[in-house]
Amino acid sequence: SARSYYHPKWFEYFIKRGHQVHLISPDAPRFEMPGVTIHCFPQFRFKVLRLVFTFLLGGIFSRRIINREKPDILHAIELDEGFAAASSGFHPFVMTPNGSDLLVWARKHFWVRIIGRYVFAKADVVTSDSVPLKEASIALGAPKDKNYIIQWGVDLTQFNPQIDRGRIREKYDLGDSPLILHPRPLMHIYNIDTIIR
Repeated sequence: SARSYYHPKWFEYFIKRGHQVHLISPDAPRFEMPGVTIHCFPQFRFKVLRLVFTFLLGGIFSRRIINREKPDILHAIELDEGFAAASSGFHPFVMTPNGSDLLVWARKHFWVRIIGRYVFAKADVVTSDSVPLKEASIALGAPKDKNYIIQWGVDLTQFNPQIDRGRIREKYDLGDSPLILHPRPLMHIYNIDTIIR
């Protein structure tokens, strides 16, 4: 999605190394992404129309762009975008589930499981950021031998125990009281227990 805040970091990595980056997105961009060519699905006022387009015509829309741009690799993130990518017929195709698509929606809805089976059957490689996500993808037919865990990194120069906390507390006017960081819902799938430890 062109509305994602974290995908531009991935794009920046490849752009700095001289690669061309094209983004096929069901959503219009939320902010500038220098160096990225964005191809948006037609925009609809109602989310249900966007989903209908993604699942019925997203593959055709994507295939046109892919045939024109002739990429070296196609990488889809989340099952709905993965469906459009898988439907395009392009290879090599890398699929990265994002978490809730498999750990929440696929467990609740049989049609999401059907989509997942289709997408993973077409994927050449699957990447996940955790063991539970990898196991969920395998349960839906993702290849075991080409299924990798790639953990998201942390910049240890910015986040480390030796950092001057007083400066940060002063910068954000936090005072001296205890501080609780609560970035996600308190649900098992977000590994909050690991963050607290």
